[in-house]
Amino acid sequence: MSENSSPSAIAIIGGGFSGVMVAVHLLKLAQNPLEIKLIERQPLMGRGRAYSGDSASYLLNVPAGKMSAFADRPDHFLNWLKTQPQLTHNLAGGVKAETFIPRHIYGKYIEAILETAAIASQCGHLERICDEAISIRPDTEGATIYLSSDRTLQAQKVVLALGNFLPSDPPVADPSFYNSPRYIRDARSDAALAELSPDDSILLVGSGLTAVDIAIALRDSNHKGKIHAVSRRGLLSQAHKLAPPASVFLSPDTAPKNIRSLLKLIRQEVRAANS
Repeated sequence: MSENSSPSAIAIIGGGFSGVMVAVHLLKLAQNPLEIKLIERQPLMGRGRAYSGDSASYLLNVPAGKMSAFADRPDHFLNWLKTQPQLTHNLAGGVKAETFIPRHIYGKYIEAILETAAIASQCGHLERICDEAISIRPDTEGATIYLSSDRTLQAQKVVLALGNFLPSDPPVADPSFYNSPRYIRDARSDAALAELSPDDSILLVGSGLTAVDIAIALRDSNHKGKIHAVSRRGLLSQAHKLAPPASVFLSPDTAPKNIRSLLKLIRQEVRAANS
């Protein structure tokens, strides 16, 4: 099955946060007819791995007052939350700028932004495609995108918004270990905690934010078994501290032109802020 696109078409592969926000800004900025094809293999847009699922145990690691999707409207997320009592009525203490919101609610926020932009756009037309892109072939007109359903799409531009991939498997002597039901590669998958017994002991490989999420989810499910966490550096995620706003130290004109120099500058600013 082959489908011809309009004269101006942009395909976005990946419907998580990055892919959706690219689509939102294209819809807002389009001044001429533009077809936007947003391809996501999951049925819901705006989730990705970070904001999928329905567990209230997995929280954003940044408070609501700092999670707006729009830099020029810092209260956008907070204001949206206040219009969604059906989503926030169980939050202890209500919705405040310092509240840490469940991740799945943020996914609904991103999806709502997309819906609003699609309705309001004068020149942009959004097509949501629930499918998986399996290959791209560049051509003189742009590119042909092949989907797992045997459908093909034509686009003048293609945006890859693939998100974060699953972590690699830890090296073990016997690779058959990876097929064991005792080993779970994707800690946030729906099945990750479903088959655990309340008294099972658990080893978390890593001690960062994902490990904290899993530990909280286990606590909320009344898990009684011992939880071990192993880490190369032995560091735990740090709690947020109240601090004055950081000074502006980057601008498009003065920012380093390569990633290494940019990382060095940011680390300098972090050390200065901690001193």
